[in-house]
Amino acid sequence: IEVELELDELTLEDEELVETELELLLTELDELLVLIEELLIEILEELVEKLDEEELVGLVERMLDHAREAFAGFQQAASRDALLSKLTSREAQVLERIVAGRLNKQIADDLGISIKTVEAHRANIMEKLNANTVADLLKIALGQNAPKA
Repeated sequence: IEVELELDELTLEDEELVETELELLLTELDELLVLIEELLIEILEELVEKLDEEELVGLVERMLDHAREAFAGFQQAASRDALLSKLTSREAQVLERIVAGRLNKQIADDLGISIKTVEAHRANIMEKLNANTVADLLKIALGQNAPKA
């Protein structure tokens, strides 16, 4: 539907007409959505009737497995985010460079700090993220399976 009226040119009658037309359109849209929903329910019921019990149980089990995997991924991401939120902004900058494979001297030069300060930040990062090795640190930072806290 194209409307080519200037808003300034609308009269009260025009506004009421537009409002009425919009209400009708919304009502028709609601009715259409109800029909679509009813159709989808019918289709789903037919599909379920065509499945035998074993197929249905298998389908439900696969759906549950998928939901469990998705939830586990969500939990891992939430755990990772909680760990990373413990870092200061400077520690996060150092971690970003560690993940990029930069050496302590390069990180120090990048950030304009001393190597000793980078080493201190690195130690704090390892402690806060419960990482024992740089490999653990990379796993956490990259969102892979990491050691549990």
